[in-house]
Formats: sequence, structure tokens, C-alpha cells
Amino acid sequence: MSLRKRRDASSEITSEDSREDDDAFDDAVENDDKKSSFYFSSAVRHMAWWRIAFFLIMWMEWNSDSVLTPFGSLDITTDVKMQKSGHDAWFRYEHLTWVQTLHKLLSTTSIGPYLKPTGHVCCFIAAFGKDLPLLSNTIWKVATLSFVILYSIRFWAKATNFTNHNYLFPLLMFWTLLSGGGNLSGQVLYQGKTSTLRDDGACQIAIIALRFQFAILYGYASLWKIVHEDWWAGRIVEGIFVSFEENGSSRGIPWKRLSHEYPHLFVMVAFSGLLLDFSMFIVLAFTKPSRATRNWFLAFTLAFHLFTTVAMSNVIGYSFPSTCIAGLILFLPLTQAKEGPDSLGHADAALGRWLMFYAQEILSKSSRDRSRSLLIFFFLFCAWQFFMPLRMLVVSQGNYPYNRLGYRYSWTMMLHSLEYGIVRHEFGQPSTLLLLSYFVPTCFTPNRSDIFMPRSLYFGPGSEHPMQDSRSVPMYQILSKRESAMLDVFPSHLIAPVGAGVARVIDQSVGPNACAASLASYNLPASQLRLGMHGTFFGRLNQNGPYCRLVDPTVDLVSVMEQQAKLSYFEVLWNAVWDRRPTEYMLEGIGSMRERSFYHQNKLEEDGWKNVRILADRAACLSARPIWFRPMKRDYTIKVLELPQNTVVGLLVERSMNILLKYGDSQQIRDVMEFEILMPVKDQEPACSQSVAEDTLIAIMWK
Repeated sequence: MSLRKRRDASSEITSEDSREDDDAFDDAVENDDKKSSFYFSSAVRHMAWWRIAFFLIMWMEWNSDSVLTPFGSLDITTDVKMQKSGHDAWFRYEHLTWVQTLHKLLSTTSIGPYLKPTGHVCCFIAAFGKDLPLLSNTIWKVATLSFVILYSIRFWAKATNFTNHNYLFPLLMFWTLLSGGGNLSGQVLYQGKTSTLRDDGACQIAIIALRFQFAILYGYASLWKIVHEDWWAGRIVEGIFVSFEENGSSRGIPWKRLSHEYPHLFVMVAFSGLLLDFSMFIVLAFTKPSRATRNWFLAFTLAFHLFTTVAMSNVIGYSFPSTCIAGLILFLPLTQAKEGPDSLGHADAALGRWLMFYAQEILSKSSRDRSRSLLIFFFLFCAWQFFMPLRMLVVSQGNYPYNRLGYRYSWTMMLHSLEYGIVRHEFGQPSTLLLLSYFVPTCFTPNRSDIFMPRSLYFGPGSEHPMQDSRSVPMYQILSKRESAMLDVFPSHLIAPVGAGVARVIDQSVGPNACAASLASYNLPASQLRLGMHGTFFGRLNQNGPYCRLVDPTVDLVSVMEQQAKLSYFEVLWNAVWDRRPTEYMLEGIGSMRERSFYHQNKLEEDGWKNVRILADRAACLSARPIWFRPMKRDYTIKVLELPQNTVVGLLVERSMNILLKYGDSQQIRDVMEFEILMPVKDQEPACSQSVAEDTLIAIMWK
């Protein structure tokens, strides 16, 4: 083992002379195995402070059942007779299905009722166990590891639990566990050739890893804001805070009134948030911890996270801002008088200098095997955290605001929202919704004359809704508010499993081979007589621009999940890495006509239209699946803005009157309960799945 003296704070690379002094010092110590020495390590003490603060926050977070699935609550088996929909299985991670199985297994054993209090006990030991004289280091490690495992099982049991905040917590827990936890005295005991407390080097590496993790968090949160124009315009921030007020989660802050009185309020909030995010990243990544930089980091952190605590805590909770504020401990300068055998002998520095030094340490012949192994893992972790968010750009082909491919684990931090319907507010009248996203139970036919199953057949007449087409699924009766919200946030990941899961419930409700009678004339094999499901999904990005079609409506979502079930586990993992599905139903080129829609919207508003909403679609998709509307007898005007050559748009009113519209034509819809926008089918038309860009713009307007 090599025992090094502390270098001067200004030294960054050890000189040959100092190495010779180190060797002499090592020899002097190793000649007397009976001597004991204590060495003070600020890394060990700082880690102890962090450990206590962080696990106290996690002790409170453990009570949350909204983002941590309670043990004993999973419904993963579809059995209509037993009134079980199996809806929790629709929200599993396909490559982590075993986590749901483990969650269910633990819940059904005799220890199931005691798992939550066990987590509280383990978390308490994780916080204070290293400083209690009656508990050994082994007990602390077992308790901390147990809490990390229990938390991870609850968190990854359902995709509805995912938030960037809660994904951050297991990463921080893991490095706190690897550090050994430190101790409040900061003393490291060296006895002979071995250390009785091997925390010094591990705590130092863990602190640098945690700094790196926070830098990644702030860095990518800043980057995704910088590259999106809607952040600079304040539209994203406006959407967030106005939605809080509409949902009663704004803590009494009248965001709408404030924005009316101060028109540039949300632009200022957006710019301030970006500035603070980016400033925290710069300080963490490029400055050496000192009294001055510590004070700057303190100011930036408190300004940002105290604001989010006041304005957003009813939605995001207190754990995330509290953890980030506790992270100030990690930026305290690492200074110590001497080092034990597990220290790495380097003065505190910026992250870049630490990475260079650790790379040299791995290559050094004098590096200890234990330190080298931990450092190799450290670099693998850093590489994963650095490249994982960039994967989003690759798998989504830059279209991540719409298709959400690679969106998870990328530190997007509430950046983009999608609206799935046209809401109409008028003074003195109830609000109405033109729903633009829905599932449709479908009996697929070979000649595209598909048959749709009405909801009254499987859920009864009571399932009808005046603003929803009778052929669509009443999802509001099936999904919880959070499940619906997560389906909106991650359509690429959840549309197929949710759609296929609902189809299974309907199949069991109406009997096996639900489509057998409807498809009898097609002489199809029995395997193709089961009920399928397709989806029509349009989304409007950040409360502006067009409503763009997101999903190929011709894809049978049940078939997608049947193909998924046939994949090997390696194939499932590979698809998870690249965010792929056996049959891709997310369309390419979503939002390609966004700028053109702004041009048309401005022109229509200049012509006197106060309310203009634009649909961006593809002729191949629109001809395959009409868009169904229930206008509640409110007046609307439909205008065709752009079309491919030699095509027309059709309006089917009350399923009887058909009106054809050419480029530039408009038609008023008055006093009707339902209408459809469609496109007559042409011979040899390319499939919707082959469409790579939008080609049709249709305006829906009202005065």
C-alpha cells in the first residue's frame, strides 16, 4: 500500500521529489505494524453530513405512495370475473417485468405488511447508523443496501412512478452506500499496514461522483432549455404554472392575473430559471471549491430551489429541492492534514482536474487494487450519465419534444407538454372539448374495411359521454388521473401496452373471439379473430402551434404487444437501449409543418378570427382513419389550408351528409352533435407508416 502526505493545495500533479518523500514515509510506517495513527479527512466528515441530511429526506420520501408503488397494491392479472383489469401490468417497463413480479411476490409473503415500516427502520439506520456505537459498520451497510433495494423495487414497479427527481434519488443513494458513509469526527484510523476504517478514498471518490451527478442534472436541464424556442418565449413556463393554478396546485399564486398585469412575467421567470440552472452547472463543473465559489453556489442553489419549493411543491413535493439544497455539503472544499492508506492524495479541484487525476491514478503502478476498481466503476458511471441523455437525440432523430423517444433518463425536467384536445372556453357557457386522442377497439379486415366496436357493447350505455365518440374507449373510466397524465407524457412507451391491455379487458367482457361474427365472411384463422386496438393521437406542443398526429392509426396495438411477448430478454434489453418497438407506431417528422402553421394562424387572426386551432396531418393517415369530433352543437368553421396535389378533404356530418373541400375552401359546422374530417381513399396510396412528414393543414376556428 502507498501512504501519501497531503499535497499543497496549489499542487495538481505529484512531482518526483514528493514521490520519493512518500516512499520514505511509507517505509517508516510499514516497518512497525503495531503502530496506530489517526488521520483527519474532510471527505469522511462531509460525507457523514451529507448522509444524515439526505437519508432524513429519503425517510420522508418513503411515505410517498404517488411515485412509489405501495406493496400489496399491484393489479397485474386481467380477470374480469374477479373485477381485475390487470391495469398495473400496462405500465410496466418491458425490460423490467421481473421488478413487478418481485414486488408482487414480496407483497404476498408474510413479510409484506412489514415492508414499509422496515424501509423506515433501514432508512433511519442509513442516516444515523454510522454514528451509533451499538451498530457495526456491517449493519449499516446491510440496512442501507436494503433500503436502496426496497426503494428501487417500489420506484421501478410502474412507469407511472417515473420523474427525473425520483430517478435521481437511487443514484445518490448508491454512491452514498459505496462511500462507506463517513463519520462525523472525520477521523480515519490506520493501524499497521491496514486501515480499520477504509472510508477515506471511497468518500473522496463518492463526493466527486455526486458532484458530477448534480453537474449532469443542471447541465442537461440547462441545455434542453437553451435549444428550445418555447422556453425563451416563456410559453413552457406559462403552461406549467397556469396548469398548476387550474388544478388547484399553485399554493394560491394567481398566475393568470399576474401574467395579465405583467405581460413579460413568464419570460422573466424562464430566463431567471435558465440562468440559475446554468450557473449552478458552471460552478459545479468548472470551478474549484473555495469560500468564494461556495458562496456563489449557495446563492444560486437557494434562489432556484427555494422558489420551486414555494411555487411548485404541491406538484413536485419537497424532497427534490431539499436534496439539492443538501447537496451544498458536497461542494464544501476537501481539506485535510494527512491521509490514510485509502486516500488518493490530491488537493480539491474542479471536476475536470479530478477526472484527469483519477485517470492518472488508474494507470499508476502504485495505485491500490481497491481504489483502482472503484475508480474504474466511477468512470463507467460518469460515461453512462454523460452519454445517456445524448442518446435521446439519436433515437428520436431530434424529434423528442413530440415522439418522446429517449425522453426518460435525459434530465428534461418538465420541459415539454402536449395538449390532446381543443378546449373551448366562452363566458357564460360550459367549457367543451374536441377530443383529438382516443383508443378504438377494432376488428381488422384484410381490405381496410375495419369494424369498430361501440363502447355500449362492453361497458354499457352508462359509459357514453357527450364529448366522446361512441366508438372510442372511455379511458376516463379506466385510468387514474396520474396514469392518464403519464400516458400523455410518454406516448411512445405506453400507448401500445395500455391499448393492448384495454383490448384484453374488452375481450373478456364480451367473450372470446369478439370479432368472430363480424369477420366471418373473410375466412380468417382463429388467431386473427381476436379484438384489436388502434389509436388516434394528436398533440399540440407547449400550448402553441398545430395539433400534430403522433401515432400511426393503422397499427394494431395488440399485435405490437404480441410480437413483444415473443422476443428474447436480450432483444427486449436491446430495444430498451435504442427505445424501439417490434412495430414502430410513432410517426416520423412530427411537427414538420409547425412554422407553416404559424404563418397561417397569423393570417387568419388578421382576418378577424379570434380562435384558431390547426391540425397538421398526413394524407395517407387521414385517408386511413377519419378524425371524429363531438362539437356539442357549438359552431365551428373548418378551412383547408394546405393539401397534397389532387386531393380533397371530406366532412361527414352526423354520419350522413358528406361535404368535399378543396384547397382554400371553408365550411361552417352548426348545430350538430358529431362530424368527421376524412380524406377519400385513393388507389395505390402509400401506407401511413411510410409517411415521413406532414402534408396537410386544416384549421378549426370560431369567433
